[in-house]
This record gives sequence, C-alpha cells and structure tokens, in this order.
Amino acid sequence: MVKRINILVILVMVLFLLCIISVSSAQLPRVAVLGVDSTAPGYTWRMDSGLSYNATELLVNTLVNDGRFEVYERSRLEEIIDEIEFQHYSGLVDPNTAVRIGQLAGVDIVVSGRVSNVQFSKGGSLTLGAVKLKKSSTKVSMTVRAIEVATGRILFSTMKDESASRTGVSARLRLPIPGGISFSKEEAENILDVIAEICEKVVDEFGHNMAVERRSQDFSKRQDLEGYIVEVMATSGGELVRVYTNLGEDTGIQVGDKIEIYKEGNAIVDPITNEVLDRELDLIAIARITSVKEKLSIALVEQRYGASDIIKTDMVKLIL
Repeated sequence: MVKRINILVILVMVLFLLCIISVSSAQLPRVAVLGVDSTAPGYTWRMDSGLSYNATELLVNTLVNDGRFEVYERSRLEEIIDEIEFQHYSGLVDPNTAVRIGQLAGVDIVVSGRVSNVQFSKGGSLTLGAVKLKKSSTKVSMTVRAIEVATGRILFSTMKDESASRTGVSARLRLPIPGGISFSKEEAENILDVIAEICEKVVDEFGHNMAVERRSQDFSKRQDLEGYIVEVMATSGGELVRVYTNLGEDTGIQVGDKIEIYKEGNAIVDPITNEVLDRELDLIAIARITSVKEKLSIALVEQRYGASDIIKTDMVKLIL
C-alpha cells in the first residue's frame, strides 16, 4: 500500500514538472537557425559545407543555452529545406524565403549568418622536430540576421568584428576540410573559435532586444487596458468587499495591478444633431487585483470616492 502511494506521488510530481516545462517553453520565441555561410576572400564556404555545419551548431547551442529561446531541431529543418529545394548558397536569406521556411517549421523567427571577412596574424613560434608551437590571432567579421515569420520584417541585424588569440600545436601539412574548403584545418578551427565568441555576444544582444520589445508591446497593450465590472460582492452590512471584472489572462492584467472604477455620468450631446458625442466618467473607486483567471479577474476595493454604489457594467481602467 505504501509503495503504491509513493508511486502515485512520483507520477503526480512528474506530471506537474512536465506541465511547468510545457508552459514555460510555450512562452518562449520559437527560433530556427538556417545556417552560416562565408563570402570572406580566401575563406568562402556554402551553407551545405562541413564548416557551415560547425558554425551553425555554435549558434544553435548558444541560443539553447541562453534559455530565452525555443530552438527548432536542426535535422527537421534540413528536411524542410530539402523539401522546398532551397539552394544552400546564402546564409542571409531574404525575408520571403525566411517566411516560407518559418511557416513550414512553425517557428516565430528564422536566424541566419554570414562571415564577410577573415584576417590572420601570426606571432612567434618554436619548432620541435616536425611539430610547431605557435601563437596566432584571428579576426572575423560576421553578420547575424533574424527575420520575423509573421511579418517578414528584419527583427534584428548586427555585424560583429571579433578577434581571438590562440596558442596550439599544428602539423605543417595543410589538411582538407569537408565540403570543398581549401584552407587548413588549423585556420578553420581558429575561425570557429572567433565565431563562438561572436555567437555569445550576438545572442546576448538579441535576447536583450527581444525582451525590451516584448516589454514595450506589453506596455502598449496595457496602456489602453479597459473593461467593466461583471459582478459585485459585498458584506451583509452593504460594505463592498470585492469586484469581478472581465479582464482575464489574455489581457495582460496581473496580480497587484491597480484599477480605477468609473461610473458613466452626463452625456455630451451635439446641440444640432442630438447625437451623443461622449459621456462624462466619474471616478468612484480604486481597487487592487488579487486574482487573475482565464476570463476574469478579482479585485479588492481600497479607496472609495463619493457615495455611488459600484454596480455591474461600471467601467474599469488599468492604472500604470
């Protein structure tokens, strides 16, 4: 009996955690990384090359580890790319192509990148037989662009110039790189070292910009937030305790928010046409939101103005 109870407790906890993870991921922007190519003189590669795969993985992993994005699985994205016969020539895809890929993948944002310049500078070296110990510095210029699938607009675009120094062991022989790249394996590794640094800075900046834009959208949405009273609860002595409004979860109303409660006053009428142009609004109370549900919110009245009773259909406005 005890074992059965323990198993049920564990199952309940697992289901609870899965629900939390599901809700959390659903709130994150869904991102697909198309690829990273290079047009840098002497260091070019296409999106279907081995080096592009490694550079793309660096960007994908950085987005995943950042925690502010839900990243689309790369293998599934490749299937979509093959399905629409997209040519792997350019990392910086045009908005129309990005929208098409994003719609098929069911994501919010498509991200791509391009390396435009690579520079190497070598320092001193020590030769030990056939092996050389040396220090080198690599500079990479890379552009990363994010396109919003719903609108096709360029949501984010930045070019980063980063350098990294590296001391390592390398053979004198120039090694071929998968995907038809002619430069050495050591050079490829150096480039990837810098791309990793660029990805860290780009994702941090991108995540910050997304958070700022989301807050701005939330503020704009909440700035004009209005509703009305749908129920009034009072004590037996007639003292008002709480009110229910039609502002639910989807409106952005939050626990702790304050609302003003208004009663419609005198109508303002056009003297010639007798058309009602507007109505005066009389502030009768201020309340604080204590609970938010799917289709309504509950508020406790904290301050009253005048002797007017609060009734159903009285208007409410969010105080920012």
